[in-house]
Amino acid sequence: MIIEKGKSNLLIQDATAFLNINNLNDIFKHKDVIEKNIVEDKINVLLIIWTGQDNAQTNDQKVELYKWLKSLIVLTIGVINNYCSGDLLELFMTCDIRLGGDNLSIEFPDDESVFIFNFEERCQLLMGNERNIDGYKSLLKTTLHSKEIYKIGLINKIIDMDDMLSEVRKYISKLLKNKNMNQIKSILKCFKHYTHLGLNHNRELLLEQESKQFCELIVKEYYKNEDMR
Repeated sequence: MIIEKGKSNLLIQDATAFLNINNLNDIFKHKDVIEKNIVEDKINVLLIIWTGQDNAQTNDQKVELYKWLKSLIVLTIGVINNYCSGDLLELFMTCDIRLGGDNLSIEFPDDESVFIFNFEERCQLLMGNERNIDGYKSLLKTTLHSKEIYKIGLINKIIDMDDMLSEVRKYISKLLKNKNMNQIKSILKCFKHYTHLGLNHNRELLLEQESKQFCELIVKEYYKNEDMR
């Protein structure tokens, strides 16, 4: 796959959808193809690679994109290596896994009123101090760079962008190696449902929802295998 700034393209290979975007609306151009391949179990990972500068969206577009990403039961990974704020930051933080290069910098808002989801909860969840809002509030009105962002847990890994595709493939392989995809999908579905309810929701529902989703996916897999016989 050739990554070119200013060009949008989609490559599906080894159960991973490599989506290179120049602006956030590029995602909508490939949305139907991605959905079709997910339904046909041809995609386990959606990798969104940002190479552009234009990140402005209308509120309706943001809501549609956010709802779509949260509905996916495949792993979503965002890759960014430049300045990140506003709508792009919202997209990046929505991804299950976030990878950044050495040039990544995040400008945090003065407050979270510009976002359509609870940015404070998302940060607290990733930073691991969900009951202590001071950690989150210290981010507001600041700009942090890759090593600082990694240290507080808002990105999962700093990668070599000169060998980005190889680095990402290794990361995905390590992440999914010897793991049952149905179990991963059930956990993702459960986790997204749980975070939608909010951190203050009854935590006992987490295990209940995970068990329910896992059973549903196992049954689906069973009947799919039966149909293939």
